[in-house]
Amino acid sequence: MERTNKSQTKRIKIGTILDADVVRQLKERALCEGKTISDVVQEAVISYNRIETTKIEQRKEAARRLCSSPFNISTEQLKSDLEEDYYDQ
Repeated sequence: MERTNKSQTKRIKIGTILDADVVRQLKERALCEGKTISDVVQEAVISYNRIETTKIEQRKEAARRLCSSPFNISTEQLKSDLEEDYYDQ
């Protein structure tokens, strides 16, 4: 869902519990950007969802390449993929 004019979208109030430090960071970010906390959270969720979709597609492509016969991946690509630290992403 792309953010459009607030008057054109249905907005729903939710409740959640966050760490105090996260709330402080959230408030600081909203203040610095001249946005509401709600806007910052909404943009973060939209961005997070896009990243996850991209990662899933990358994983599917990597599996397809590794499972193809013969391997449809260069030695350099394989070395690069094996050296990548996916937990830092």
